[in-house]
Amino acid sequence: MKTFFFWYRNFSIATKQFIFLFISTLLIFGSLLWNNQNDSEKLFRNQVIYDSQKILGNTNMFLNAYLENIQNILLTLSLKDELLLSENADKINNELRTYADIHSSIVNTIYMISMDQKVYSSHNVFYEILGNPEISHLYELSKQNYGGINWSEPYHSPMSAGNTVGFVSPINSGNEFIGVVVIEIDLQQLTSHLSPMLLNKNQTFMILTSTGAIVSTDIKQNSIIPKAENEYPLQPSKSFIQVLNQLPNGVHDLENFQLPLVSIKSDKNRLGWSLISLIDENIFYENVNKLYDNFKNAAIFLIVSLLLSTFTLSRYFTKPIRKLAKEMDAVTSLNNLSKIPVDQYDEVGNLTRSYNEMVDRIQFLFKENRRVERLSKEYELKMLQSQIGPHFLYNTLACIGSLAKQNKTDEVRTTIRSLVGLLSFSFDKRAELVTLAEELESLNYYSQIQEMRYRNKFSLKILVEPELYTCKIPKLTLQPFVENAIFHGISAKDGLGEIQIKGILSRGKIYITIRDNGVGIEKKRLKDLLKQPAAKPMSDRFNNIGMTNVHERIRIYFGDEYGIRIKSMEGIGTVVRIALPSITEQNIPTKSVV
Repeated sequence: MKTFFFWYRNFSIATKQFIFLFISTLLIFGSLLWNNQNDSEKLFRNQVIYDSQKILGNTNMFLNAYLENIQNILLTLSLKDELLLSENADKINNELRTYADIHSSIVNTIYMISMDQKVYSSHNVFYEILGNPEISHLYELSKQNYGGINWSEPYHSPMSAGNTVGFVSPINSGNEFIGVVVIEIDLQQLTSHLSPMLLNKNQTFMILTSTGAIVSTDIKQNSIIPKAENEYPLQPSKSFIQVLNQLPNGVHDLENFQLPLVSIKSDKNRLGWSLISLIDENIFYENVNKLYDNFKNAAIFLIVSLLLSTFTLSRYFTKPIRKLAKEMDAVTSLNNLSKIPVDQYDEVGNLTRSYNEMVDRIQFLFKENRRVERLSKEYELKMLQSQIGPHFLYNTLACIGSLAKQNKTDEVRTTIRSLVGLLSFSFDKRAELVTLAEELESLNYYSQIQEMRYRNKFSLKILVEPELYTCKIPKLTLQPFVENAIFHGISAKDGLGEIQIKGILSRGKIYITIRDNGVGIEKKRLKDLLKQPAAKPMSDRFNNIGMTNVHERIRIYFGDEYGIRIKSMEGIGTVVRIALPSITEQNIPTKSVV
């Protein structure tokens, strides 16, 4: 990406405009094409799913009717108790064969089973040869729903030559149970009946019982159903059947198999079977591809037209700008700034007039910048030439001597440490901006010295948000205000004084508030306090940096929107608010910037 932007920025405006117009229009058309294709695919998908849901509903109605036909046959045969009581095998077998032939589209084999487990069949000869291992299970199944019809899970029947489902009903003579009638349905014919309704290109179906057993499917004719390996005849994958059986009713995407499939599972019918339609997702894309080809042809035509039109527009609109740029290139230095004649009244003319105004502004700022630099150097020189007040140093050393005579070793050690730290901070000329943490540390040194000197006449509280500690401020910004609070506010007051320093960050600015409960400042003097030149230095102060110097230094470094505001009430105290930008080591401005 960086290589592209480096390559792009070296072109002319005309070329950039051409590339931008071409790419942006191409992206718009491409997004429209993509959205239309996706919308068309979704519409087709929803239509196919809707049609499949309607077909599944109709198929469930067919299966319910299928069940009713079987119920009618079972009911008719269960009422022929005289057949079973006659024990005439030929008569019973012939009667069952007749019913099987009449209903051959539904029924595969019909059985009657007496209480002594004697079996009669519509294909008795085959039964005597092949038998049916499920007969005893079907006999017991009929007793689970006394007086009603029940049906089994799918099983393999030698008589029906494949998988089938057995429907059973008891035979009663009066109120006495005398046997069972069983119908094995033809699942192959059931599948052939359902296939015309449910089968389509890339679409198949499956009927499962509540336990997940397969009733009907067309796995031999369709390749989209995942198949079990090394099984003959072909069977669906057991994991696939398990997933289908656990799905709730509705539409679901199946993506973890050999093909991405959409399954539509219907509500269970009266048989308790779930009817599932499976659709290969590729069918959606195949039908949309024809529409996509039309879009592709239109896109080719549009791209060619777009190339020609954007190139023409770019060259036409950027020609005046290139002319203006050529004239602006004639300006070689700040000392050779010249205005450009205005001969147009369109946007290029407005741009030329703006350029001429900018030249005037640059010339003004150039002169102002030089003035500010000179002023900044003067203030910097004042700060470098500032000296430690001799009376301050004398009083501090006298205080240390007094504490030593009183054998107050800890106080002597603390005061000396504070004095050394304060002097080291003051004499350090490596940087004009220091962190707020460093400024507060030097302020603590100064406060400790003055507390020893004034016998704990005041206390200093610092409440600054920790995230402000790394912010940069001009050196010795806070100390002059604390010094003024002690000398002019608290020392002239009876009782204990308190100085509180609070710092907060708000909207990218640092606000530091210095509050004392001293005697306050007169209104007349307060009004012009920061406008007056610095007062004559006092030898008893720590240094010669006053409030006016601090205010001007802040404005020189950061601009007129920053600086100091002072409010005071006589007899109550003074509040000083210092506004500074939130800057760190990485974005310290230079002094030459206005």
